[in-house]
Amino acid sequence: MKIVQLLSTFDSATIERSRRYINEIDAEQLSVEPQSANRWLIQAPIQGQFVYRTRVTLDAAQQRVLQSRCSCPVGDHCKHGAALVQYAVQHHLITPPQIETTSSAWSQRFESTLNHLQVHPEMTSVLEENYFIYIVERQPQTGLMSLQLYKVRRNKQGEIREAKQYTNYANILNAHVDATVQERVLFQEIYVAQNIHKNNQLPSHNLSFKGLPANLLQQSAQYGWLYAEDYKHAPLRWSDALYQLDFTWETQPDGQSEQLIADIYALGSKNELKHVPHIWILATQPLTYIDLRQNSIGRVEAAYRYDIIDDLLSMPTIPSHLLGQMEQTLQRYRVDQTVSAYPSEQNLPEMQGNPTAVLRFGDQAHLDQIFSKNELACASVFFDYPAGRVPANYVENSFVGQYQQKPVRQIRDLKQEQHLLRKLWDHLPNIAWLEQLPQLNLPHVDMTNLLCIDAHELISALLPVNSIEALDWKVEHSAQSLFNLQLAQHVDVALTQADERYEWFNIGMTIQDQRGHKHNLAELLARLIQLHPKLLDIQRLQEFDEEHYFVLPISHAPSLLIYLKDIKPILIHLNQLFNQEDDFQLDVYDVALLSQAHDLNLNLYHADRLKQFVQRLQQGEQQALATPEGFCGELRSYQQQGLGWLQFLTETRHGGILADDMGLGKTAQTLAHILLQQQAGKLHKTPVLIICPTSLTSNWFKEAQKFTPQLKVLVLHGHNRHVHFQHLPEYDVIISTYPLLARDIHLLKNQKFHTVVLDEAHYIKNPNAKVSQAARQLQSQYRLCLTGTPLENHLGELWSLFHFLMPGFLGTQDHFNRKFRYPIERQQRVDLQERLILRTRPFILRRLKTEVAKELPKKTTIEVNIDMNDAQLKLYEALRTAMQSNVRRLLAERGLKRSHIQILDALLKLRQVCCHPRLLNLEGMNSHKIHSAKLDYLMDTLPDMLQEGRKILIFSQFTSMLGLIGDALQKQGIEFVKLTGQTQKRDEVIQRFQSGEVPIFLISLKAGGVGLNLTAADTVIHYDPWWNPAAEEQASDRAWRIGQDKPVFVYKLIMNQSIEEKILLMQKNKAQLAQSILSKNSQINAAFSEDELLQLFDAT
Repeated sequence: MKIVQLLSTFDSATIERSRRYINEIDAEQLSVEPQSANRWLIQAPIQGQFVYRTRVTLDAAQQRVLQSRCSCPVGDHCKHGAALVQYAVQHHLITPPQIETTSSAWSQRFESTLNHLQVHPEMTSVLEENYFIYIVERQPQTGLMSLQLYKVRRNKQGEIREAKQYTNYANILNAHVDATVQERVLFQEIYVAQNIHKNNQLPSHNLSFKGLPANLLQQSAQYGWLYAEDYKHAPLRWSDALYQLDFTWETQPDGQSEQLIADIYALGSKNELKHVPHIWILATQPLTYIDLRQNSIGRVEAAYRYDIIDDLLSMPTIPSHLLGQMEQTLQRYRVDQTVSAYPSEQNLPEMQGNPTAVLRFGDQAHLDQIFSKNELACASVFFDYPAGRVPANYVENSFVGQYQQKPVRQIRDLKQEQHLLRKLWDHLPNIAWLEQLPQLNLPHVDMTNLLCIDAHELISALLPVNSIEALDWKVEHSAQSLFNLQLAQHVDVALTQADERYEWFNIGMTIQDQRGHKHNLAELLARLIQLHPKLLDIQRLQEFDEEHYFVLPISHAPSLLIYLKDIKPILIHLNQLFNQEDDFQLDVYDVALLSQAHDLNLNLYHADRLKQFVQRLQQGEQQALATPEGFCGELRSYQQQGLGWLQFLTETRHGGILADDMGLGKTAQTLAHILLQQQAGKLHKTPVLIICPTSLTSNWFKEAQKFTPQLKVLVLHGHNRHVHFQHLPEYDVIISTYPLLARDIHLLKNQKFHTVVLDEAHYIKNPNAKVSQAARQLQSQYRLCLTGTPLENHLGELWSLFHFLMPGFLGTQDHFNRKFRYPIERQQRVDLQERLILRTRPFILRRLKTEVAKELPKKTTIEVNIDMNDAQLKLYEALRTAMQSNVRRLLAERGLKRSHIQILDALLKLRQVCCHPRLLNLEGMNSHKIHSAKLDYLMDTLPDMLQEGRKILIFSQFTSMLGLIGDALQKQGIEFVKLTGQTQKRDEVIQRFQSGEVPIFLISLKAGGVGLNLTAADTVIHYDPWWNPAAEEQASDRAWRIGQDKPVFVYKLIMNQSIEEKILLMQKNKAQLAQSILSKNSQINAAFSEDELLQLFDAT
C-alpha cells in the first residue's frame, strides 16, 4: 500500500509532527478490525503530553483514510491519527484488497457510466440538492447561539423556495423521512455529540454547539448546507483562515475590580470582540468562528477549552483580590489539559440486537437516472437494529439510537452484517460498492453504503418473485425509486367493429399487472413514445436488445416493467397509430395486413365477416380461372391467374392495377374478364367504358373482334360521336380516348357504367390534370387501370391511380405525401416502403416477361458511348457555361418553381446539341454548319446492321431529329417508314414494316411508345435518352413481346461528357423508385433536388 496516498488527507505539517509519535504506539493496546471487504478500523491509545484515544478508518482498495478521530484538542485528522496510519502500513497490519474479476460486459457498462458521470456538467448542481439545512441563529438579547435544523423545498433550478424548522429527529435517525445518506449520517453524528441531559431524554429543539466537533460544521459548510441567520443569505463557506482569541484582565477605573477582555485577531487586525458584532464565536471543539462580513466559518485558536468559552465571554467583573484564585480555577480549562471528546456518550446504556439487512432504492435519484441509461441500478444498504438504522460500512462499532423513546448505544453485530452481505453477493454476482471504484469521483455524494448492481440481474431477482427477501433481506423503495416494479404480462390486442359495414374497426390494447389489473396499453405506449421517439423508427428499433426493458409509471401502484420483446410486434405493426391524432382506428385493409402478423396475436371479436374478407383478400392473387367459354383463343397460365384476380376485384368490390410487363396480354385478360361479366348478365344497360390513347382505339376494337366477337363494341370518335350517347346502354363495351374524355365528361358522367377501364393509366398520373379530374367523375361500380408503368417518376403518381380506383384508400394527397412519399423518397424509410407494398399488394398485379414468358428470346441492352467532334464539343461547352450561369441566377432570383420553364428550356438545348447542332435555333451561332458525331455514327453503323438482315426501330424524342435521320437515309438510298403524331395512316405504316417491305422504322417516342406490336423488329435504337426510363422500356418492348421469336438488341446512343450521361444515371434512380414499390425486394433512391438539378449543368 502506498503511504503517500493514504496520508493525502493530512496536511504536510501534521505529517511532519506525527513522525515522533509512531514509536510511542503500544502494539499490545492496538486493535485492527475489518468493517467490510476492504475497510478497516484501527484503534490505539497514543502517548503525547497526555494519553489520547485515537482511531482511524481506512479503505485498502481506494488507499485513502475515510475518517480520523482523536480525543486530543485537534480532534480530526491530527498528528496522532497520521502516526497511527504510518504504523499500520509499516507493520503490514492491513490485508491487501481482493480484486474480483467480472465479466467484460459488466466492466464496460461500469466504465460507460463513470464516463457519463465525469462529463455531465449538470451533475454538480444536481448532487448538491438535499432535504435539510442547518441555520446558526443568535438570540438578540442574550447573544446565545444555537443550531437549528430546517427541512427545505426547492424549485426546478435547485433554489430553496421554502424552509421549515424540523425537530422530529427520530424520523431522520430511523429513515422515516426523505434524506440523503450523507444528510442522515451527518445528523446522526451531530445528534451523538449533543450534550444530552442526565435523564437521557432526547435533546431539545435547539441543537447546542457546546462540544460539537468542528469538523461536522466544516462538512456541513462544504456540502453547502450551513447558513447564518437566514437561508435567504448565501450558505457559509469554510475558510482556512485561522482566527485567534486572547483573554486579558483589565483593571477597572475604581481600582478594586477586574474585567476579562476578549480580543479577536482576524485577517491581520486586532479588535475587542464586543466591538466586532459580525464575528461570532462558537463553543465547538475546537473553537470556530462565523464572520458575517466574509460569509465564512473557520477555526479559532484559543488558550481555553470550548466548555468554558461561553462563561468567559459573559463573565462579569470580579473583585481584584479574587484574581489569583480565578486564575487557578481557569488553569484547569486550558487546552493542554486532557478531556473526553464525547462526554455525553459515556452515560448511555448499551443495547445488543440482531441486524436486518435493508436494500433501499431511490435515495440517489440523480444517480439512478444516469445509471439506468447503462442498465445499472444504484442502491443504499442499511442495517436495522432495535435502536435504529445504521448505513453499511459505518466506521463505528456502535451508534447512538433510540429505544422506548430514550437514547441508547446500539452495539453492532459486524459478523452477522458480513454474513448477510455475502449472501447478497452470492445471489447477485455483478455487484460492487461504489466507493471501491477508484475512477469514480463524486465529491458531493457519500458513497459509503451505495451499491451498483446489474439492472437485469436485479430485475430477475425482484420479478416476478422477490428472491432477495428470501435471503433475509428487506427491500425498500423511496418515492423516487426506479425499481419499485411489477412485471407486465398478458399483452392483448383486440379489434371490434366500429361501423355496420365492417369498414372501420376500433383497436384496443391492454396489459395486465401482477395483481391481475388490466391497463390501457395504448395510453402507456403513447407516453413511452413521447420519451423515446425512436421507438417509432422501425430501423432504429432493431438496434435494441430483445431483453431491453422499459418502465411505465401507473397511478397508485408500482410501475410496470415491460420487456421490449413483448411490445415490439405492436410497435412494428401498429406504428402508424401512434402518429395519428384521432382515435385508434384501423380500416379493413390494415386489419387484413395485421391478421397476417402472427407475432401480434390479434384477436378479432365478433367479426366473422371480417375473417372471411381477410381470407378472401389473401387468396385473391392465387386463384386462376380457365379460359371462358366463347373466348376465341387460349389464355396462358399466368393470364388465367390474371383473369382470376380481375374476378376477385369484382367479387370484393375493389379497383386494381393490372401492371403486367408490356406484351404480356393485358388487353386479352381484360376482354376475358368483360366477357365473363357479360355472360353473367352484369352489363345490361351498364356497359364497360374503356379509355385509351387515341392511337390504341383501333387496336382495342380489333382485339375485341378477335377474342370476344360476341361483345357489342362502340368506338366513340369523330365529330358525329354525340349521336351515339343516347344509345350507350345498348352496348357491352364503349371505347373512347383521353382527349375526348375531357371534352365529353359533361355527357359521360350521367351514364352509369359497370366498369371503367383506363388503358395506359399513367395518363392520369397528375391528379390535377383535367383528364384525371374527368375520370374521377365517371359513375361505375368497378374501376380498373392497365399500365406497364404505374410509377414513372415518383410515388405521387401511384397515389393518383388509387385516388381514381378507390378514393381514400391511401388517404388524402397531403396525408400520403407526409406518411409515405416524402419519407420513402427522401429518407429511404424501408419500413414505410414495406407498409405501402403490403397495403397495395392485393390490388396491384404485376408479372414480368422474365418471370412468366420463359419462351421469350433474350433481350440485350447495349450502351454506345460516342465522342463529340471538336466543333460540336466547343459549341456544347459554350452553351453549357452560358446556361449554367443563367440557371444559377434564375434560381437565386426566382427559386425552382418560378424558374421551371426556363430550366427545362436550358436542358432541352443541351440535349439538342448532343443529337444534332442543327436542332438549335440560336442567333449568332453557325450551328447548322456543324456535323453531329452521333448521326455520323448511326449512318456508319446502319449499313452493316442491314447487311446482317436486321429489322430496326429508331426512336427519338425529337420529330425534327427523325427528319434529319430520314434525310440521311434517303441520301444513302435506304428505305424506311416513319410514325409521329402527324402520321395519318398508322396501320398502313405499321403493316409495311411488319411485312418486311422496309427494314427501318423511325418512331417518335411519344407517338409510338405504347400500343404497337412490332415483333418483326429485332433491333431497337434509342437515338437520344429520355428522363423517364419506363417510356424507353415501353418503346423497346414494342419488339420484345409475346410473339417475338428472335433475340432483341437494344442500343442506347450516349454522347460522352454530356448531359446524356447524367440522364442515364437519373434513369437508373427512377427505375429503382418504381421497382421499390412494385417489388418489395429492392431499395429506394431519393427524389430530385435543386442541388442535383444544378449538377446537370456541371462539366463532366
